Amino acid sequence: MAVEKIKQKILSEAKDKVNELLERANAEASRIVGEAEQEASSLRERYAERARRESEEFHRRGKIVASLEAKKELLAAQRGLLDEVFEMAARMVVSMGEKEYLSLVESLLSKVASEAKSGVITLAKEERRLDASFVEGFNRRNGTSFVLSPSRGNFSGGFRVDCGQISYDCSVERLFDSLREELEPKVAAKLFS
Repeated sequence: MAVEKIKQKILSEAKDKVNELLERANAEASRIVGEAEQEASSLRERYAERARRESEEFHRRGKIVASLEAKKELLAAQRGLLDEVFEMAARMVVSMGEKEYLSLVESLLSKVASEAKSGVITLAKEERRLDASFVEGFNRRNGTSFVLSPSRGNFSGGFRVDCGQISYDCSVERLFDSLREELEPKVAAKLFS
């Protein structure tokens, strides 16, 4: 029986040792699980904070992009309105009364005559108020020798003068192009303020 007692003692000690090892393993497992849960919780919090910040940044950028798009559309609309105003003004010049129009043309041609005494005048394709008699009268009054070209230019009003190497563009389109840079800020201020 002594062998049986020894066996019992060995088994009892082995059970105690196994129980002790199991308790330590369970404690270690609980500690590891606790640390893992803390780490997971910390990661969740960090990712939630990161997601919140990224969401706020995404919304902020979205607002900026929307604001920029709105400003871009407003500027495009304003640009379109300015284009219409200058086109309307050009049409008004082309359709002004004959006396006013001829006075304008005379003034423009006088500026050309201050630099060139002769040249070939090309009229706008639809021009009906200027003719050879106007040019002849101008030549007599100013001591110049301009002549009309039989061909017409592809512009809405005014004229062009070719003086050999130099050309003078007095078309309505060109006049408004040159005036636009100077006048546009003033017109925009009146329209949009």
